[in-house]
Amino acid sequence: YLINTLPFPMEIVDETGKILFMNPVFEKLVGIENLGEKCWHVYRDDKEQCENCPLLKDFPIGQINITESTGVLGGRTFEITHRSMLFDGKKALMEIFIDVTERNKYEADLVIAKDKALESDKLKTAFLANMSHEIRTPMNGILGFLDLLDNVNISQTEREHFISIIKISGDRLLCTINDIIEIS
Repeated sequence: YLINTLPFPMEIVDETGKILFMNPVFEKLVGIENLGEKCWHVYRDDKEQCENCPLLKDFPIGQINITESTGVLGGRTFEITHRSMLFDGKKALMEIFIDVTERNKYEADLVIAKDKALESDKLKTAFLANMSHEIRTPMNGILGFLDLLDNVNISQTEREHFISIIKISGDRLLCTINDIIEIS
């Protein structure tokens, strides 16, 4: 049989789910002694027939159905391609198994990493908005009071008061810049 050369586990079952044939890869995985057993007794961890099993509905010859089944062969997840066919003159179902456990894990890890990256981006945006505010506030004070100092009609007392506010704002700005440098 050409199907013996498939690099994936493959079996053929009759309409009741009894295993009629296994390729060498499937034999190695579950053992040849399981030939004749119900397929779900052999590879399903819970030994129950899948609720979306093609054997439970009319499945015309030649039709292909792909399902994902978890809890297979020790908690693994397989994508199972089912193809209805004739085997030794009787209606049967060929099942080809592709282990997608690791792929699904990587996909879940990617979703988690994406969520973390989005959260990090939100935090960065909030941080930059806050830092922008923290820098602009004292800078506005400095520039505003420098404009007032430019006025020749202010008293010496007001001038000293404005200079004092400029110094406070400058110190605050320097402190903010030092904090940013320390954080980075």
